[in-house]
Amino acid sequence: MALVLVQIPVILILETLKITALVLLKGEQLKSFAMMQRQDVALLLLKVEAHGAWVLELFWGLWLFPLAFLVYRSRFLPRFLGVWLGVCGMVYVGLFLIDLLALPHRAAYFKYAFPAMLGEIAFMLWLVIRARRRFRPSLALRLEAHRPQRDPGCSVLLTG
Repeated sequence: MALVLVQIPVILILETLKITALVLLKGEQLKSFAMMQRQDVALLLLKVEAHGAWVLELFWGLWLFPLAFLVYRSRFLPRFLGVWLGVCGMVYVGLFLIDLLALPHRAAYFKYAFPAMLGEIAFMLWLVIRARRRFRPSLALRLEAHRPQRDPGCSVLLTG
């Protein structure tokens, strides 16, 4: 949970950098700077924001390890989802390391790692489909809930 909570201030700071870059390009701030200088500062802010997104990739991967462990140990969820989530976490951490150390190879890594990154989507779909199937009321219960009821002491039809 802490790994998820740490991401919130980072996201807020990154969004502030994007907004600041837009304000600079509109010319509302730093009016004493030439347009070319404001564009350079805006580009710097956007590059810093991109590097901050790399840090978020690390957190995306790290929080998946405890989730994968819990899913693997659970009897409610299939173990292959826990393994898939663990691999997904490793892929995100690897993506962070590629961004940090070998940025030109990111596209090749992403192309091969993308199927592993679908583990989170598979996890969500499994929960939604399984919950829908498990908690679906039977047809008899639904019909019983909509059937009008009669009060034995009254001849008036009561609707529920």
